Amino acid sequence: MQLVYAMNNADNRKLKYLYHHSGIDYRYSVIPDYSRDVNGWEFYPQTENLEPFPSLEQRISLFNKTAGPLSVTAIQECINGLINGDEITHLITVSCTGMSAPGP
Repeated sequence: MQLVYAMNNADNRKLKYLYHHSGIDYRYSVIPDYSRDVNGWEFYPQTENLEPFPSLEQRISLFNKTAGPLSVTAIQECINGLINGDEITHLITVSCTGMSAPGP
């Protein structure tokens, strides 16, 4: 994320602080660019200013294509023999990137 948004040093420090204190051990993204060198980016343009930035339509399309399968995988890994799938009554999701209704 720091590479994609080309943040200054102060913002980088703040982000690292937030990440370190979030209690989250690992973050996943369906956009592989976040774990690649700039030269390997496929979703974002390989330019210093990220232009042309992926359009809203491109971002929603990626979200719609990947949110459902990602949700299913996450659920399967969470329950992993601990409970029966038929015991699940609700699925609550939160997304800051998905602009699709009704959701995954």
